[in-house]
Amino acid sequence: MCIRDRLQSLVRAQVIAQSFAEAVGTQMRLISIRINTSSESTADLAADYVVIARIYAAQENFRQAASFYSFAVEMSEKLFGVDDPRLLPALDGLASAYRQEQKFDEAAAVLH
Repeated sequence: MCIRDRLQSLVRAQVIAQSFAEAVGTQMRLISIRINTSSESTADLAADYVVIARIYAAQENFRQAASFYSFAVEMSEKLFGVDDPRLLPALDGLASAYRQEQKFDEAAAVLH
């Protein structure tokens, strides 16, 4: 098992244990490894930001979650185009975060 797989497993365990700050730190370490490893794809990096957004959403920190979802959407749009279905997890998460913050116009705009 490579270091990236171990870190992903650790993040899952930390989230289950509700050690959210540690999970974000571990996920950021994984992102750092991806950035510094030229063989890693931007798609993987965008997915990593979705993981961080989900961690913040689990803590009901929807403003921070929206920020990370938004970043993942921007990265994915540049990589895949605006109509690619691989954007859906980030778009859905962003809309959900906006709904939780009662920003209904922003949530509707994300989904259209």
